[in-house]
Amino acid sequence: MRKIAITCLVIVCCFVSIFYVGCGEKGDYKVKEFYDSVKESQNNLDIIADEIYVCWYDFVYKKKYSSVDLALLKAYVNKYNEVEFVKQNDEQIKDYFATAKNASFGQKVKDVMTAYSDYYEFVINVSGSFQSYSADKETKKKALATALRELYYEL
Repeated sequence: MRKIAITCLVIVCCFVSIFYVGCGEKGDYKVKEFYDSVKESQNNLDIIADEIYVCWYDFVYKKKYSSVDLALLKAYVNKYNEVEFVKQNDEQIKDYFATAKNASFGQKVKDVMTAYSDYYEFVINVSGSFQSYSADKETKKKALATALRELYYEL
């Protein structure tokens, strides 16, 4: 009798867990991991972007470096750990996104990924002039922060 009761309990638990796992939209379970990874990268991207701005400013206005390339190299060297973290975390973000984009609020996930990708490319692959960088830095930073905040409200 005891074995029958335990077997029935195991079967009921299996059905309940299958029911609850199947109830959510595909990808809902990865959204939190996606959000957390992007949030970590955002913090590091902000630090790197600010360092790039300072070094580039020093090149343009204080003539501290002999070329813009040296100024940017100095920024990346100064924030080496942050740059490495962001580059490594980028692969994890892409993996989470592959599943999270199918969540019940997948459009918000896609909006975060778009803003994140734009900001990542902007910071890691710098191009343009100091003036364009200065103008776009805060815009891209705010776009990602806004998209993350809107996704956070869904969690």
